[in-house]
Amino acid sequence: MLHGVDLSHWQGDVDFKLLRQAGVKFCFLKFTEGTTHIDKRAITYLRDARTQGLPTGAYHYYQPKYHPIDQAEHFLLTMTGHEGREGELMLPTVIDVEVRASSATLRSGILAFCEHVEQARGVTPIIYTSPGFWRSYVGRWDECVRFPLWVAHYGTSYPSQFHPWVRWHFWQYTSAGRMPGIAGNVDLNLFPGTWLDLLKLCKRDQNGEELSPAYDRIQRRSPMVQP
Repeated sequence: MLHGVDLSHWQGDVDFKLLRQAGVKFCFLKFTEGTTHIDKRAITYLRDARTQGLPTGAYHYYQPKYHPIDQAEHFLLTMTGHEGREGELMLPTVIDVEVRASSATLRSGILAFCEHVEQARGVTPIIYTSPGFWRSYVGRWDECVRFPLWVAHYGTSYPSQFHPWVRWHFWQYTSAGRMPGIAGNVDLNLFPGTWLDLLKLCKRDQNGEELSPAYDRIQRRSPMVQP
């Protein structure tokens, strides 16, 4: 198991060196929400995470009241701008699904968003959600199974399994974690594999070559990536 964090502007100033020294191996950053909002800390966090060699991914907080393609374009443009300034995101993109709507609205919107981002980025997005939310508002939907799952489930020794996924890629096990380098609470996550397994999730290069597990290929993009 590898330990990681996910961050938004609510965490304020973050010392990524202390996070790395405490054993954090990856992080996800809130980049966008809806069709106009950009998290004000995202670009600083990306720069500092890359400086410490932490593989980093971006997530979009999905708002079903807005058109999914408009949200996807906002997310894509923001990622392109931030990567142009601070360097490439190595982990897959994420859609954060936790705002209520009808099952039909959520299913069509999630699929449209994910397919649009996947086509643009060349990497299959991850769906973040909780078992209770998914069962209540999305329901039994087979088509989403090809998107990896990041499950949020607190107060349990192991996250609940829910249809259609039989495994998870990331587990957010608390929203009230404490870590050196962060003054307040922070979301804590687990990845059920090794460092090399994590690198296998990293995006492919322009030639379609997977950026793992060879360290020399990873280092061309982030020279300080830490095992």
